[in-house]
Amino acid sequence: MSYNDIIKSNAYMLYAQGYSFRQIADILKTHPGCEKLTHNTVKSWALEKDNNGLTWDDRKKEVTDLIQKKETETVIQTKRELIEATQKALSDIMTDILSGSLGFKTKDAAVYAFKTLFEWQDKVIDKEKRITIEEQVEIVFEAMHEIAEVSEVLLKHEKAIMAKWQEKALARIKKK
Repeated sequence: MSYNDIIKSNAYMLYAQGYSFRQIADILKTHPGCEKLTHNTVKSWALEKDNNGLTWDDRKKEVTDLIQKKETETVIQTKRELIEATQKALSDIMTDILSGSLGFKTKDAAVYAFKTLFEWQDKVIDKEKRITIEEQVEIVFEAMHEIAEVSEVLLKHEKAIMAKWQEKALARIKKK
């Protein structure tokens, strides 16, 4: 049977979200005209190269790489802007201290502001070398989805997991 591009596109979107070929076929079987869709048909779509010579895996990797690159560029640019702004403030404070024309009430206040900004800037620069809690959680989920058996279980219980997560998050918010 021939399936239209909308069905194939929906199948790819589910695949990009981590669904297996069997799960995709089961979901799409609920659409009119797809009642006899099999996981083997979905798999053949995934392996078929598009006009650009890309399989579904290739397309998914391309999009994932692009998103990660843009996220990294944004974080780096933001950090760079913060560091530059801090450096300018440090320079302005140092000029005030050395010239004696303080924009501060006392020289001690200027020195304290300089020290505080310098320590803050040092922490920001140092944090570039660390993995944040958010990145650690993301890495764990990526690793779990890369293990086929674990990914299948996670996807099978996705609704229950999300419901539990919401329940626990709301309970934690109420405690605060």
